[in-house]
Amino acid sequence: MKKTMTDSLLHIFTGEGNTFTFHNVTILTDNESTLSFSYGALSDGRVKVAEFSKKRIVGFSSTQG
Repeated sequence: MKKTMTDSLLHIFTGEGNTFTFHNVTILTDNESTLSFSYGALSDGRVKVAEFSKKRIVGFSSTQG
């Protein structure tokens, strides 16, 4: 399943107290165990892919627009 979140922010919160923020996200996989997506890296402008085990995610939020 690919879902584009145009001009978006995705915030992921982990059980260890970390917050990760990603820009211009396209969801690649969203199933019971894994969330993976591509995003635009602010550091070098390249499109990168991230993958998180949902066992480590305690919450997430997204902002579009």
